[in-house]
Amino acid sequence: MTTISSFQLLSAVRDVPRDRGGLYLFRLRFPSNYELGILPGAPIDLPRTLTTTKTYLEKVERAVACVELTGELAEESKAYHLQTAYHLSANLMGRGIARNSADDLLRYAEREGKVPEILSILRKFFDFLAPLYIGMTSSQSLRDRLDQHLSGTTALQGRLTTCGIAWTELNFCCMPLDEFDAAQIRSLEKLFQALCKPQLSSA
Repeated sequence: MTTISSFQLLSAVRDVPRDRGGLYLFRLRFPSNYELGILPGAPIDLPRTLTTTKTYLEKVERAVACVELTGELAEESKAYHLQTAYHLSANLMGRGIARNSADDLLRYAEREGKVPEILSILRKFFDFLAPLYIGMTSSQSLRDRLDQHLSGTTALQGRLTTCGIAWTELNFCCMPLDEFDAAQIRSLEKLFQALCKPQLSSA
């Protein structure tokens, strides 16, 4: 039976399969209560918790949105000697929506004494965010491929750095596929990339 396993980085790296290839993805996780400064039996430091939450949501918004587009526009319908090609680039201007929404939501939660409940909802919702990266491996084990990413020898490290995302803010999810060959696993990777549009996967 094919199953998907999830491992929190970096604490659970040792549990990733060392002898199997397959599909894998990196997805964002919402910070734990401890990471937000909420400790058992201690009063919540609301300013710290709310500021940390808003900052994180704003960072996530940048990571999951396509912030820059580049390409070409050509006048192919005209005669050859009249055709002109244009190189175009565009940058996302709608940033800050997450921060503004979070401001309203967390002010309400603070006023009504529902901060823990709102944080719990956000944590559950993050399970449904699209992955940041989808990849595959057949010649390497899933653990070896993960180690390669973590070592900085792939392009993913640079893309995460650009977004301000740390490895410890991610879960590594994988699906061992022993019964498939490399070509079949690659086809599955491309299919899931097309469906999920992971922003940090290479073209």
